[in-house]
Amino acid sequence: MAGERPFRPCSRNLIAALLIASLGCEPETPPGPVGVTTWQDAPLDFVQDCPQDARQGGGSCSPDTAQWFERYDAFFEQPETIAASAPRADCESLPADLWAIRQTGQSWAPAFDWPDVGGPEGLGRSLWDAVHMGWLLDTLPTRDLDVFVLSEEERESPDGTPYRQLDLVMRDRFAGDVPAVLLLPRGEGPFPGVVALTGHAEDAVSHVERRFGARFPERGMALLVPSFRAYQQGDWPPGRFPESEAALRFLCQGMNLMAMRVYEAMLGLRALGTHEHVRADRLGVLGHSGGSTTAHLLLWHPDVEARAWVLDNGPAHFGVDLKYSDDPDSVTVDCGVHQWLDAASSLIADVCRVPEAWEREVLRVPYAYNTGAVPVEGEPCATWPWEPMDAEPAPEDPDAPEWFLPFFEQRLGAADQG
Repeated sequence: MAGERPFRPCSRNLIAALLIASLGCEPETPPGPVGVTTWQDAPLDFVQDCPQDARQGGGSCSPDTAQWFERYDAFFEQPETIAASAPRADCESLPADLWAIRQTGQSWAPAFDWPDVGGPEGLGRSLWDAVHMGWLLDTLPTRDLDVFVLSEEERESPDGTPYRQLDLVMRDRFAGDVPAVLLLPRGEGPFPGVVALTGHAEDAVSHVERRFGARFPERGMALLVPSFRAYQQGDWPPGRFPESEAALRFLCQGMNLMAMRVYEAMLGLRALGTHEHVRADRLGVLGHSGGSTTAHLLLWHPDVEARAWVLDNGPAHFGVDLKYSDDPDSVTVDCGVHQWLDAASSLIADVCRVPEAWEREVLRVPYAYNTGAVPVEGEPCATWPWEPMDAEPAPEDPDAPEWFLPFFEQRLGAADQG
């Protein structure tokens, strides 16, 4: 399951290492605690903590869209969070400081090169230390996860293939309640599975409707889509900028809101991989827009066991030149903004350098899987065709999913079920 690390030597002592080698065995280490994932129907009195007026594109309820601060209080009050945080002394002036950087055009931080982070393997560790949230991702396998099934209904894909759609809530000690939608093909499987990470102003339901979600069960694959919280970049509710408020709060603790989204994506992978009709060894990740940037960070965590990755956008949310007002009193901050991530953005984008030992294949496709864009030629790590992001495919366009569905079918073995 995601989170299990490969073997690493338990001693750097040369004599001990030689002795271990002469015996021809690995030293035994006591097993650590292992969390349990429990799938269950929601109790009749289960109430999802979600304001009914806080709805996103598809109309489904997304906790934290308007009231992120109450929900994330639990995260910031955890003793582990307090111990790991690095509070900024300049928190009150941070928005104005970021605005000044944008106005002057000065560099926020010099760009890193590979030796600065210890190579690709080092990036997979340095990144999480820099945002002070590696402990959260590393310890996920030790914690319990409850997955509540709120409802289930039978549906049909565009070609008439029947599938099941389940509305879920993933309950975690640090993330709280994370809503999600799960699409399952008919039958027992076990099926390969993909976790789709949505773009801004999308929730799980709207993403399934706009991004061809039903085509996955049509091809014999399960699809789980979490709804990220505080994901509205605009002025909603009136006078509030939920993502900016949440991003600033994380920044003030030396942390990063997008890294929290990575954690929520890992919850999705864990939930999907433990479903009785899904194969945990055949998982993939699909990222759109801001979800693709989040997937870039997720890709650089060594313990994520997903073998096929499809990305339609680069790490474009880390710098201070995005989503800012010209008024220093109304600066809005994107969820990815972070000085270290900005300096490492070109390395994070270099997905062809992900260590081979992690066994991940990446396919880069046009933004929004737009069939009007220039195709990606050659191997999955061919040059990315950066195209204008102002056109999106119509939901009825049958060719748009062909940018990524065959890749998932081939890499996850969708035809080999059982």
